[in-house]
Amino acid sequence: MAGIKMHHCYHVGCHELLPFEVKYCRKHTINKIRTPEDSKRDKFYNQYKRDKEANSFYQ
Repeated sequence: MAGIKMHHCYHVGCHELLPFEVKYCRKHTINKIRTPEDSKRDKFYNQYKRDKEANSFYQ
């Protein structure tokens, strides 16, 4: 019988077995919805913290 490739959840300390295509179990699935706070934080980082030479590449 051919088996499905399985691995553990990528979350540190979680040992739930998952199919190879899935990275995280339901309990540790990452919420990918961006909030306005995320955008503000990214904008601040890009404006004041990011290397100016690297930032100029994207503009």
